[in-house]
Amino acid sequence: MFTTDNSILRISNENDILKIIEFLRGFSFKNSDDKDAHEILCLCIYVVALFKISRLRLPLTIEKSEAPDFRIFFDGGEKPIGLEHTRATLEQYKMADSEFKKRPAGSMMEPLFYSPFKKVPKKNVNIGIRKPDEQLKGLGSSGNNIEIEWAETIKNAIIAKTNLLNENHFQRFSTNELLIEDESPTELFKENVVAFELLTSVKKEIKPKLAHVTFNRVHVFTVNDFVYDFFNENTVIDMSKKNLP
Repeated sequence: MFTTDNSILRISNENDILKIIEFLRGFSFKNSDDKDAHEILCLCIYVVALFKISRLRLPLTIEKSEAPDFRIFFDGGEKPIGLEHTRATLEQYKMADSEFKKRPAGSMMEPLFYSPFKKVPKKNVNIGIRKPDEQLKGLGSSGNNIEIEWAETIKNAIIAKTNLLNENHFQRFSTNELLIEDESPTELFKENVVAFELLTSVKKEIKPKLAHVTFNRVHVFTVNDFVYDFFNENTVIDMSKKNLP
């Protein structure tokens, strides 16, 4: 994928895109906490998603960096783009999920015990883990509760990165994009339309503390869907392996 120094990716034509697609088809996480692996995965998803909707301007060069995570340069003279990646999750859910993966086969996780509105003390992070054959304790969700919590989790991730965007060490471009990898405990939610409407409604709450710069485009990769330019175009692209080009 990247050059030997793991810093530069050159995409000249559709053959290079096909190589990235093959990489995605065979990708699997050996370590789910590997930050670089998550960044590279989401970059490849970003590239292929834009290619699928004819928004990828080739040829281009992508440089791995810090703050932002990637810098995208175009041969045609267009201004470069800064692309920042983040993983939207709840810290207590992340810790519980790590513990859950160590549990014996047949164990179950109840994601509804983790909420962005109620922090779980570290000593109680296993509150949603059930032993094999143990009875579930959750009462289920009502109304749009799951969608509301999803929107809040994604919103908090955007706010955190918007504040980072305005710090002095962050290199800002004329176009700054944010790519959110959705790791929220919301795999049960089915009604994307409701969830998306709820997130759109809180856009006004996404304000930087330090200055006035915000991301020009925010993308969300959730389950198998890539949502391009969430707050403006809101184009949903199917990125499941079976539907890759």
